[in-house]
Amino acid sequence: ARRIKTKEALIPSDIAISKHEFTLLMLLLDHTEWVAPFHEEELSNLLEDDDLKYVLAQLHAHLQIHETLQAASWLAELKEERHASLVQDALSSLEKRTLGGRIYSEEKASILYQDTVRTLKIKWANRSIKALQHVMDQSNLEKERETYIEAYKQMKILQDFRAKYE
Repeated sequence: ARRIKTKEALIPSDIAISKHEFTLLMLLLDHTEWVAPFHEEELSNLLEDDDLKYVLAQLHAHLQIHETLQAASWLAELKEERHASLVQDALSSLEKRTLGGRIYSEEKASILYQDTVRTLKIKWANRSIKALQHVMDQSNLEKERETYIEAYKQMKILQDFRAKYE
């Protein structure tokens, strides 16, 4: 599979989330038909940023009601300034680049979406492995042997999961 490089100029330098998560937000705003499958597959569990998780849940709810993105009304529905700001940054980046069209061709957008989700899966696995490694490091092997062994087993499963996407 070919990989498409994100158009770096689209990503503001001062965003509070990772460039991969911001790319995902822009892709989902540009291709709102992907929001429902993203939600149904529970891919938001891969995200590190809780604000983005909330924004994408709200986007899914908005699209269930309106079927198409009504940006102004959706922005008004977002009660927290940080959520509205994140969405506004993504919408502005899209608007500057597309002038009413789409950021990428359908094929390139699909490849970038798949690459972004793959990257998010790897990053999630890395965070989870690190957390399990911490549990193992903090475990007293004499007193908490079962905890250590369970963490080790989970870590091996996560390493295999990560290897599928690397």
